[in-house]
Amino acid sequence: MELTRLEIIGFKSFYNKTELIFGQGITAIVGPNGCGKSNVSEAIRWALGEQNSRRLRCEKMEEIIFAGTKNRPPGGMAEVSITFSNEQGALPVDLSEVTLTRRLFRSGESEYQINRKPCRLKDIVDMFMDTGMGTDAYSLLERDMVNSILSSRTEDRRYLFDEAAGIMKYKARRRSTLKNLIATENDLLRLDDIVGEVDKQIGSLKRQVKRAETYQRYQQDLVETETALAYGKYRQALSEEEPLVRQKQEFGDKLQGFSVSIEKQDADIEALRQQTSEREEEAVAARKLLSNISKKNKRLDDELLINRERQTALENQIARYNREIEQLKNRRGRLDVESIETERASIETKENIVELEKIFQTAKSQRNATTIKIKERERNIIGIENKTRTILRQRLGLENELKTLQQRDREMETQLQRFQRQLVQMGEERHVKSENLGNFRQDFDELQNAVRRLIIDLQRQTADMEKCRSKHSEVVARAQKTREQLASVRSNLHVLIALRDRYEGFEKGVRRLMTRKNATGLQGVLTDFISTDPKYETAIEAALGQKLQLIVTDRLDSVHQAATSLTKEKSGRACFFPITALTHYEQRQDAHIGDAVGRAVDLVRASENLQELIQTLLGDVWVTHDLQKAIELHERYPEGRFVTLNGEVVEKNGIIIAGYTNSGQDGSLLARKRRINALSKNKDSLLTRLKEYESQCRELDQETLELKREQKDIERELQSQRQKLQSTERQIHALSYQLETLDEREIGLAEMIAERKDNKKISTEKIRQLSAAFQKINEESRQTEETLQQHRSDLKIGRQKVGKLNSALNKAQIDLISIQGKLEKLESDRRRIEEATRDATRAIAHREKEATDADQASSDLKDRRAKLEILLEEQHKKEEKQSQIVNRLRDAIQVLTNRIRQIEQSIRQVRQDREKMQRQVHKIELRLAQLGQERRDVILRLTDEHQIDVTQIHEEPEKLKDWKSNQGHIDYDKGEQYAQELRQRIRSLGPVNLMAIDEYKRESERHKFLLSQKRDLEEAKRSLKTTLTQINKKARERFRETFEKIRMQFVTVFHTLFEGGEADLILEKNVDLLEAGIDIVARPKGKKLQSIQLLSAGERALVAISLLFAIYLVKPSPFCILDEIDAPLDDANIGRFTKILKQLTQRSQFVMITHNKRTVEIANRLYGVTMEEAGVSRLVSVKFESNKKIGSKPYV
Repeated sequence: MELTRLEIIGFKSFYNKTELIFGQGITAIVGPNGCGKSNVSEAIRWALGEQNSRRLRCEKMEEIIFAGTKNRPPGGMAEVSITFSNEQGALPVDLSEVTLTRRLFRSGESEYQINRKPCRLKDIVDMFMDTGMGTDAYSLLERDMVNSILSSRTEDRRYLFDEAAGIMKYKARRRSTLKNLIATENDLLRLDDIVGEVDKQIGSLKRQVKRAETYQRYQQDLVETETALAYGKYRQALSEEEPLVRQKQEFGDKLQGFSVSIEKQDADIEALRQQTSEREEEAVAARKLLSNISKKNKRLDDELLINRERQTALENQIARYNREIEQLKNRRGRLDVESIETERASIETKENIVELEKIFQTAKSQRNATTIKIKERERNIIGIENKTRTILRQRLGLENELKTLQQRDREMETQLQRFQRQLVQMGEERHVKSENLGNFRQDFDELQNAVRRLIIDLQRQTADMEKCRSKHSEVVARAQKTREQLASVRSNLHVLIALRDRYEGFEKGVRRLMTRKNATGLQGVLTDFISTDPKYETAIEAALGQKLQLIVTDRLDSVHQAATSLTKEKSGRACFFPITALTHYEQRQDAHIGDAVGRAVDLVRASENLQELIQTLLGDVWVTHDLQKAIELHERYPEGRFVTLNGEVVEKNGIIIAGYTNSGQDGSLLARKRRINALSKNKDSLLTRLKEYESQCRELDQETLELKREQKDIERELQSQRQKLQSTERQIHALSYQLETLDEREIGLAEMIAERKDNKKISTEKIRQLSAAFQKINEESRQTEETLQQHRSDLKIGRQKVGKLNSALNKAQIDLISIQGKLEKLESDRRRIEEATRDATRAIAHREKEATDADQASSDLKDRRAKLEILLEEQHKKEEKQSQIVNRLRDAIQVLTNRIRQIEQSIRQVRQDREKMQRQVHKIELRLAQLGQERRDVILRLTDEHQIDVTQIHEEPEKLKDWKSNQGHIDYDKGEQYAQELRQRIRSLGPVNLMAIDEYKRESERHKFLLSQKRDLEEAKRSLKTTLTQINKKARERFRETFEKIRMQFVTVFHTLFEGGEADLILEKNVDLLEAGIDIVARPKGKKLQSIQLLSAGERALVAISLLFAIYLVKPSPFCILDEIDAPLDDANIGRFTKILKQLTQRSQFVMITHNKRTVEIANRLYGVTMEEAGVSRLVSVKFESNKKIGSKPYV
């Protein structure tokens, strides 16, 4: 498999479509900092499925879309496509070429495609698993990954070995299998509990089914009985309605005659009103004209007043202008004197500048001559210093090489001793590990039994907690319902109190007085002091009428103050009752009227000090059930007033007040007061109930908390036991593996001891030769240093002389600059004085012109004022004449109004006769309405209870025939008695679950299904355990084999890059082979470091490269991207690095992002990334022949 092409559109700085073609060998990508080189590697990482935006140097994934520049708008989409050649079938797809495409839109939508066909991210991850490619694989290596590979956490580098060993898919299957196994065991425990519960439910449902069948028989008989009763009552009501309808039509004809008479008289009144309206229109027009004249007079008065004020302002303005002119002339004189003094000082300053310039030029010539001599001496010193540095580098190289060889010789001796000790330790270690392996296997069996017991306890605890939560939810629901009711009550109470406090429904005058904060002596309105039962409220309000708004005061003075206030503010009228003015009322001792509900005064509760007032207002009022009874009682007791429970009133003079009233609603004043009291009590009751629910919630919360605590204890214990179980299992596998590898390590140690002895002989001879060369170079270095010191002494004396000359030159230059600055200031002052003089002259001319204009305006205002006074006198005469016309029209309107009142008196008499007949019609209508309501009640009751429409029954039910007497009358009491017996039988059955029949069938089927599910789960559990054992065995074999190969290659590559040293890869002991961490041992020659964290940046990079190249030698990835990992390396290490890299190109394809010229020299093709336009990356490519090298310039 080979990476062949990369296409980028709108990704980060690549705005335009950019295509990179890759071939075999090495492709280098170069360019200056910030041009977008690393965006190429990030594009590949993103296309392979990277989900962590921080690894792409972004906070949010949307930031990878081109953000726009000064000249380009932001992009709406980012797209990257990677094409691979799959001719060798490395990817598990039947395609010779595979193209991966990933798109991201700014709206957040994203797409994945394989060969332009939509796919899932999981499909891409699965396809590249165990190939060495992917977002976390070793095919993408950047500088930040060096720290990750060499971190102190050994498990951080584990993923590289897993990918190389090809066990990532095994570990994924292993995790999935373990998860499924745990889920299966939990499902089995839950299923056992559910089966037990279902058995109990089936037994209970059998008993409920028998009771439900009995209930259905009784219910069917009851429906038939109630249907027959409803049908009979419905037909009886229809037969009674027919004669009443005919009688109502006869009375309607007579009422029509009364209406004609009233209409004729209404027409006469309408004509008179038309005349009145015409006169009123004339009066309105006259008043309007009068008003216009008055307004015009007011405007003339205002204009005359403004004229006088403007005259005074102009006179003051003229005086102010004259003062300002005088001040400006004085200022101009002062400026002329200041200009002469400035000119004289400027001439003196110019003479001083000429003298100072001559002194400065003399000092400058002396300094330049001395500086030329010093430069000549410096060039001689530089030549000697270069020779000294050359000698020093040669000596330092010999010294370093000598120390390196000596250190390597000591290390070889140390390694020989250490290897011999290790051989002895391995024998002892084998004996100890064999004993430990037996102990761990015994512990493993005990821990498995403990885990099973804890799982059962956890399931039982979870069920208890679920019941507690269910109960808690019910209490919370009740509390929430109570809160909603309380909120509704509070809302209604707030509205009603606001209406009461604003005195809504009262007259304007009453509201004005009672809502005033400083009202004194006003104790309240009559409504505040009385109350009655709800059923009498409408009657009492009708009897009292407007007297309910009576304002109760403590004395007569308060009445006088309130009345004066209403009159003054024009705020309406009000009725008052001063308590001090109340005279004793002798209570009437009327005989009891048996047909009445009672006396109104007896039905009202009032304050003690208002009892006599209530006697006065309601002493002669009686309450009856309906209007018909009130009229009958009025004929027998004409001296009394009668009101009905519906609010109809019969006055002493025979006037009847009837019609619709909103009785019982919140609009009623007494009902509103009663509702406020009722809502207040209801609010207190709901608050008490809410506190009880909250208390229950706290108790249940505490109980749930205790259960949770117990559950967590069990979970912690279960987790602890599982961890011990896993730890024991890992230790068993680790010990087995360690025993197998001990023999291999003993053989390796023997070979390494022989190799170290040969190397030690060669190193000793080379040390002797280097010591002689080092003595010779030291003598040459001493002679050169003495010559250099003599030249430096001469240079120091010359520089001191130049310093003195520079000081004198700087002083002369500072004096010259100071005098020049003074001259510039004098010139600036002169220009400022000339400009100020011109400004003063212009200001004097401007003020003189404004004074002349103001004098002319004052003369014009005097002429206008004289004309206004004459016009105003004429307007006052017109106003008086128009007022007389308005008075004459008002008298004519009063005559017409008196005539209208006479005709209206006649109409009232005719209407009284019509109202008597209307009352008879009303009685008929009431009975018809009653019958109609009875029929509707029958229809609604039967429809609501049994969904039967009685109007659609056309045949008489059979049960009615059983209830008929010999005369043909139906005995409804007999039917009602039978229906009551059926209801009693149904009640005696108690609560009946009609769903029990269906539930019994469902639960029986569910029981069979659960048993089959249990058998399937037990079979799945056995299968999962077998699969897990096979996965573990295969993965461990593959990892052990790959790790040993990588370890051997790592040691070889490390010795090549570091030219010696000590390196090794060590697996974590006593841990499962599939979970063990991997330690890296890396000690460059001459160093005894205890940790790889102590290595320098360049050494760390070389260790990471050694590990990467070792993996590639064992399992090469099809391609590898190296993003500036060679940055910390010096020239010597770059040479060794590129040498190995060229060897690896036979196995893999490499893409190098680098700044290093020597790295670029080995590339087969070169891409240069530039940023000619700010924020937009552009690509330039160069392809080299196989035998051609790049020159001195690393960038294209």
